[in-house]
Amino acid sequence: MKKMKEGRTLSKWSITSYGFGNGGYNVLQIISVYAMLFLTDYVGLNAGIVAMLIAVSKVLDGVTDVFAGTIIDRTRHKWGKARIWILRMIPFMVITCIAFFFIPLQASDTVKYIYFFITYTVYSDIFSTIFYVAHNTMMLYATKNSQERVFMSMSNFIVGTVANILVTGTYMMLIAKFGGGVQGWRMLAIVFSIIFAVVELIYVFSVKELPIEEEEQKQENENGVLKDLVQNIGYLLKNRYFLSQLGIMFLYTVSISALGAAVPYYCIRVLGDVNNAAGTQTLLGLAGSGTIIGILLSAAFMKKFGLYKANLYTRIMSCACYILVIIGGMKGIFPLIVFGEVLFYLFQGPYLGTIGALIGEICNYSKLKDGVSIEATVSSCNSMGVKVGNALGVASVGWLLSAVHYDGLAVTLPQGTLNMITFIFIGFPIICQILITVLLLFMNVEKQNKKLMAEKQVEV
Repeated sequence: MKKMKEGRTLSKWSITSYGFGNGGYNVLQIISVYAMLFLTDYVGLNAGIVAMLIAVSKVLDGVTDVFAGTIIDRTRHKWGKARIWILRMIPFMVITCIAFFFIPLQASDTVKYIYFFITYTVYSDIFSTIFYVAHNTMMLYATKNSQERVFMSMSNFIVGTVANILVTGTYMMLIAKFGGGVQGWRMLAIVFSIIFAVVELIYVFSVKELPIEEEEQKQENENGVLKDLVQNIGYLLKNRYFLSQLGIMFLYTVSISALGAAVPYYCIRVLGDVNNAAGTQTLLGLAGSGTIIGILLSAAFMKKFGLYKANLYTRIMSCACYILVIIGGMKGIFPLIVFGEVLFYLFQGPYLGTIGALIGEICNYSKLKDGVSIEATVSSCNSMGVKVGNALGVASVGWLLSAVHYDGLAVTLPQGTLNMITFIFIGFPIICQILITVLLLFMNVEKQNKKLMAEKQVEV
């Protein structure tokens, strides 16, 4: 049998540094996760209109992900395919993120909506898209060793989770420290952007790619960009595991971003303790640390049950644990909510920890079935699912709040509005998680690849 070489062994520092890419990216996601809160409660824009504009932006974003993947697959540079694009995007992401929060407050609402839509779309659909597709693909270009990819996935999500916890637990306190109001948000964006740039530069200069294989380079030289884009879309639509992974990442990110966007509304409006809202959010943010434990256990779960069963079983357990969050939310038992979320995130960890190996198997499926090597384009399912899910998760919060006529500037809210906020916080995420479990039932790509390898008498 013909077997592809697995490549060099990565250093521990390289594996750890790969996680910095996701950690820095998550720090800058204040523009996505908290855009709704900033625009409704601080700028005074209508939640329904903001949600609609975010949704329109995300429709465009779905196209740019695949285009970004195709461009990265075609790139030939001394730094490799993905790494150079990560470096190029850093300054543009910093500029557009800061620009978003400097929305002209004295302008008319129409101008504000236009300004918000342009800055949000340029940041999310272009610069953030290229960066995140390149980052996800780095795992595949840096090593061909499946075990190293698992470790890189673990690093990616552990550092990313830590960043999420730190951002969730500190952003309200930092806004207050920076003077509060819109000015506080603007200073926060500047500080977070500087952190992002420093962390990403460390990442870029610490992780390198394997040399491009001659066969792939020849294929790139023969085809044009548009031809490759059309062909790659066709390959993706034929890869049912790509479509399932896209759906899983989309639903996962929708549930997490909606939950994150709902937390400040729930703490301030439902719990009604404005003074301690920051501390309450910190506790809920720390609940996400359960993910880190789950990720650390992912290798053991994978060894015990295999990739398919490990992901399916732990997802079922995660859904079961969320029942505690629902009971706590309905009864107003805050400690039960925190405990339930710790367990919920813990059983999310194994899937996140093995996602690199899963994407590798999906890429192998395209190689075995169609004879093509389109790692970056396949990896776009992560970027597309994460970014579209982030935006639509936040947009869903806006639509649901708009449906009950939420007024961000009102001092008190009617009970119906409070009930909707509670539903978004404890009900909406579990619906997404159940749908993910259904999709995972059909994700046994390892078994299918073994069958194809046996038929074709090859290994990848």
